[in-house]
Amino acid sequence: MGYDVGGSGDRTAIATVLQLEDGTYFVEDVAMMHKADYQRQLDVLKQLFGKFRWNAGYVDSVGIGNPIAEFANKQVSANIHGFAWAASNKTNVHENARALIFDRKLVFASHLQSIVTSDFQNISRVVNEAGQVKYVAGRDANGHSDCASAIFLALWAAHDKPAQTQSPISYARFSPFGGWSPRFS
Repeated sequence: MGYDVGGSGDRTAIATVLQLEDGTYFVEDVAMMHKADYQRQLDVLKQLFGKFRWNAGYVDSVGIGNPIAEFANKQVSANIHGFAWAASNKTNVHENARALIFDRKLVFASHLQSIVTSDFQNISRVVNEAGQVKYVAGRDANGHSDCASAIFLALWAAHDKPAQTQSPISYARFSPFGGWSPRFS
């Protein structure tokens, strides 16, 4: 599970990712909330945990996300932890997701196509003259690539604590989708 806490003007996103038997990661669901208060976010988190029973998760704990990360760890699951986005870890998290996309090891449920596509298109990989890589998320009417951030946090949680393989709730054939985007089924 990955949880990107939305601030003023941003969406809150909670992503559920399953690891399939072939080593592919399947984004089963992304719950989106806009301008949701803490209580609503916590209620949705509990409801989703009841449905998916995540074995690991990260909550964006920078700023207003810190109390939600603490709540998630204490009241929902001890396997959910805060994750502080910082220059020292942001590139690793993004590079992990990018590698899965280019290796065709990341698949999304088809109902997520429009939201995921717009979020992923807002992310730019920037390499400076010294060869250092950084990622920049642009802002649009929907926020600041919140859905992508939640997915990236879920993938990083899976990277840190591999799960037993699972089957998605709904699964169909693969089809390619262009650019920096993964496959949708």
